Amino acid sequence: MSGEGLARLMFPRFDASATGTALAHGVPASPGAAVGAVVFDSAQAVRRAAAGEKVVLVRQETTPDDLPGMIAAQAVLTSRGGKTSSAYLDKGVFSASPFETLDREGVGRLVGIAVAEGRATRPDLTIGVCGEHGGDPDSVHFFHTAGLDYVSCSPFRVPVARLEAGRAALEETEGSDSR
Repeated sequence: MSGEGLARLMFPRFDASATGTALAHGVPASPGAAVGAVVFDSAQAVRRAAAGEKVVLVRQETTPDDLPGMIAAQAVLTSRGGKTSSAYLDKGVFSASPFETLDREGVGRLVGIAVAEGRATRPDLTIGVCGEHGGDPDSVHFFHTAGLDYVSCSPFRVPVARLEAGRAALEETEGSDSR
């Protein structure tokens, strides 16, 4: 499957030529589009989804208690609140903030696909990443292994990024972790 095909599969969109009136706008938790009956609590989302109905969970902001409903719903719409909450970290839903440490199994897999397909098309393609992941030690090691050419991050994280990039390169030549 091509990268473009994968993006279409993972991030569905509404037909731009369709007509209709939007009922609400909120903070997107992820890219894409979804349709379903509006429900306002997690338990109702779970019940109705189990009965085969497509639902959209609508909350002012989500909490870890909403996780079952978030999984059951086609989409989650919030009026405030970020893409994830520190409460998810506090309750152990996430072991690390996905905005700081790369999820190797999910996003990391996509990075690997992008690098492979990009370099298959253009072997001389320069590939890098910009953002907080570029300053996270574990993410820097992953990006090195994945074949990225550079990482970029906020200024206060640059020393860590440089150190870890050097360690990743040494690890590759020495065959052991230099930490």
